[in-house]
Amino acid sequence: MGRKDRRPKPCRLCHAEKLLVEAHIIPRQFYHSIRDSGVGFGAGELVPRIYAAGSNRKPKQCQSGIFDPNILCADCDQKVIGPWDKYAQELFLRNFPKQLATSIQSPAFYCVDSFDYSRLKLFFLSVLWRSAVTEQEFFDRVDIQGNEEEIRKMLLEGNPGASEEFPVMAVKYEGPFSEVMTCPLRADLDGARIHHFRVPRYGWFHQTNDAPINRELDFFQIRPNKPLLIKSTRYDSTLGFKNLLKLERDGKLPE
Repeated sequence: MGRKDRRPKPCRLCHAEKLLVEAHIIPRQFYHSIRDSGVGFGAGELVPRIYAAGSNRKPKQCQSGIFDPNILCADCDQKVIGPWDKYAQELFLRNFPKQLATSIQSPAFYCVDSFDYSRLKLFFLSVLWRSAVTEQEFFDRVDIQGNEEEIRKMLLEGNPGASEEFPVMAVKYEGPFSEVMTCPLRADLDGARIHHFRVPRYGWFHQTNDAPINRELDFFQIRPNKPLLIKSTRYDSTLGFKNLLKLERDGKLPE
């Protein structure tokens, strides 16, 4: 009783019958330090925490990351997706030059003059796909409206697509609580379906339908042969922070 089922099962990516592994949906390196922190929300400026606010249960902390043992074989996890995860981890752990805001219409941003568009875009697509196919409640709000198969083929072929295909922009969060990590959110804005992913200090917005791209996403979306622009935002000024603060005030966050 309690033994894990070790029979081969179809890998959701390559469709081969293999033993599946405990694959992280979001790379573990993004929240390694979370496991070493013993302090809850509101206790300091750099307190990394994952808050899983599922639709049918009280929010809870997840200090080992969110993984799924039912979607990927070892080859797909380590050899196909693994290099993109590693590239994104190394990229976002670097220090970037910051361009200060010159007006309300021109926000502050970080600039990376040279980056690998293919590997970074495939990283974002792989997280989107993993979040869509997993049954982990943390990712309940991810709904890519039947695009799972199209993205699966892009991943298998190593095809990041054009910048306008599933456009994505990155954000660096500054200030208090910037290391808090919450479950992905989804919103429909003027017909555009947008998914927002959060990891400590960073986030990204991913459009998953063919609606016109809004002005901000169009400006910041990652493009091949162009610098990578990462929008700078204070996390304590965002709607996500306000929602998290309300949960804390209502006593719905764990200590």
